[in-house]
Parts: sequence; structure tokens; C-alpha cells
Amino acid sequence: MITEPLEDINKKRILMINNYFKPFGGAEEVMYQEAKLLVQHGHHVSFFASKTEEYYDDSYRYKDDFVSYEKLKWNNIHSKVVSSLYNLESKSRLEKILIATTPDVVHIHFVNNIITTSILDTIKKYNIPVVMTIHGAYFVCPSGNLLKGGSQNCDQEHCVSGNPLYALKYDCCGSIALGAFRSIQYIMNSHQYLNKTDHLLAVSHAVKSLALKRGVDPEKLSVLHNFIPDINSCQEVTISEENYFLFVGRMIKDKGCEVIIKALQDVPDPKIIMIGDGPHLEGFKLLAEELNVINRMNFLGYIDNSLLESYYRKSLAVIVPSICFEAFPLTALESMHYKKPVIASNIGGLPELVDHLQTGLIFKPGSSKELSTALNKILMDPESAAEMGLKGYNSSHIKFSRALHYEKLINVYDMCIEEKQVQ
Repeated sequence: MITEPLEDINKKRILMINNYFKPFGGAEEVMYQEAKLLVQHGHHVSFFASKTEEYYDDSYRYKDDFVSYEKLKWNNIHSKVVSSLYNLESKSRLEKILIATTPDVVHIHFVNNIITTSILDTIKKYNIPVVMTIHGAYFVCPSGNLLKGGSQNCDQEHCVSGNPLYALKYDCCGSIALGAFRSIQYIMNSHQYLNKTDHLLAVSHAVKSLALKRGVDPEKLSVLHNFIPDINSCQEVTISEENYFLFVGRMIKDKGCEVIIKALQDVPDPKIIMIGDGPHLEGFKLLAEELNVINRMNFLGYIDNSLLESYYRKSLAVIVPSICFEAFPLTALESMHYKKPVIASNIGGLPELVDHLQTGLIFKPGSSKELSTALNKILMDPESAAEMGLKGYNSSHIKFSRALHYEKLINVYDMCIEEKQVQ
């Protein structure tokens, strides 16, 4: 990913910072796809992350300067809690990277808990412009998912104004201890994000709306949607099932997996393939058994991205049934790329992706009844479903294209660099 020293003065050196430099979640995939896009246009991209292998690029020259990482254990609780709030090692190691790479701009993706916002103090020391992408609700919510009490949609957005005590009141983080830690972290991070970044990129208008309510200056906030990923030719997989619905994501309650299982009771024939792993997987299997739908569900666990194409292509539609806030999920974009209608809950940035009855179907979050209605609609009218898939493909490749993303991103970089030079 590193390119040679630059000769064209219009090309830039960008340092991207994220907790992980490996496949892990949406933020990591967006960062790496964005980096590849920049390199394709002749820019120089470097990375700073934690030492959590298996890296995107195992030959990356600065990987030994990454931040050390160890999981929370009883014998390291104190040091781990402190470093999760303000990581001093990140500050010192980043300084070496800044000196070695001399970036024109630093682009931060997600640094909570591991890298932490301590790095902003080091970057400020070198007067380098900082752009940060807001990938989700963690910016305005201590638990990061806008679920009140950990299970109900927090439609009143209690903590968005800056008071995280509601997270303790409603036990949004699972325990008083964790809620207290998340609240302290929220206060510290908010100060850093609001005062020590030059421009914030919201991945959807839904995220932008939350950021504005949190007090972000509108002049330093833009919407930059995720773009259609660079999907290479993937390995063909033999799939015995036909006419199935598809879910791809983590096996946790936030993602609405229980809603799918309950909805299947009112859908006559097709199977549902569930791809993904997570702590609630076995519980979902038990629920499917209790509701007598286990024989129509295929839980495949984790599958490498290189094998997913076949599952997308042979599906009837892809379900994104989240009950938590979804900023702008890549799963929906990938589905549209494969010309599949998306059945999505009406939450977060999903309605910006899915145009109801045009590129997919929208249903009330948590409503298994509305989801079953949507599934039956796809089954009863496959021609309309195919048409929605085609419309989704066409619209997504216009609204969320690589070219448009690149143009907007470079404009933000240029603006931040120019403003720093004037100061």
C-alpha cells in the first residue's frame, strides 16, 4: 500500500489511523478501501494501528511501530482501563510515524479503547490537519448503539446533548461499572473530537444529524457516504440451497437476528442463510429450535469475504434487520452491487440507502410481523424483486460511486490543508 516518494506536488501523503489494520468490521473495510482508492490516484498512504495480526499487508514497513495490544484480564485491569481512556504509548509511537512519513493530512477512522484520542495531542504538536470519519453513534452515545437499556431504540437520544448519565440511569452498557467507564470515556473523547479535529466526515445524513445535535460546528462537518467496495472476482462456492434469503453480519441481538427467526414463522417456504459469528449464535439456534424453524435456517458462521459473492448472487434478497443505529452498512451496498433488493429496518442511515418499493423494502425496527410481510412480498412477486435489485444496482453506482467519493474526500483534504497554511 505504501507508494514511492512523491514527485507530483498535487499528490498527498495521508496517514490513516484506526484501531485495527486487518479485516474486523465496517470501519476497517472503509479505511482500507479508501486507502486503495487514494493510492490508485497516485497518493501516498501510510497506516498507524495496533499490533493485532493478521494485517491487510503483512509487509507494511511500519508495522513494528504499531501500538501493543492485550486483552483485558484480571491482572491488567488497572493499566488496561487507563490506557483505554488515554493511551500514552499511542502518543509516543505515533510521533515516530509522523516523523517518518511526514503526512500532509491525518485521517482518523475509529480509535476508541485501543489507540484512543491521545493521538490528537501529538498531531496538534506538529500542526498537521486532522480529518476524522464518524462511523457510528459512538460519537454521541456511551454504549455506541443508541439502545436504551441495551435493548430498546433510544428515540429520545438522551445522551446526544452531552450528558452521559442517562447511560447509567438506564443501564445501557450492561453494568454500572462499564457504564461509568463508558461515560468517562464519552466525556473525554467528546472534548478531543470537538476541539482537536479540523473536519468531521459523517457516513450518512443520519450521523450528521446526531453530530449537529452534539454541538459540532456545521462548517467543519460534511456527509461522505461509504462507496461501492472494490469487489474482486471471488472464488465460486457450490450452494445446495435455492431461493433463500440472506443475512450477513455479526450474530448479536443488536443486528436483529431474533427478528428474522420470529418472522420466518409466517413465511411459507424458503430458507434463510445466516452468515457471521458472534456471542449470541448458539442462543439464536436455540430460539430457532423452539419456534420450529431451525430446519429452514442455515447458520454458516464466519465466511471469508472472498467466498461471499456466490451467496449474494444466488439469494432472493438480503435482510438488514438491525434494531440498533446503523450508520451506513456495507452489507447493503454490497447487496445492491449484486443486484439484490435489500429488506432493511427503518433506522439510522438505512433509509438513505434503500428506497422503499424501488430498491428494496423498509420495515419497522424489531417488527417480525412487518419483516414477514416484506419477505412474502418478495416471494409472491419475483419479477418486481428483480426489478428492485436492478434499480438498486444502478442508483448505488451513481450515488455511492468511487469517483464521487474520491472527489469529495480530496476536496476536504485540500480545504483542511489550506486552512492550516493560513493559520
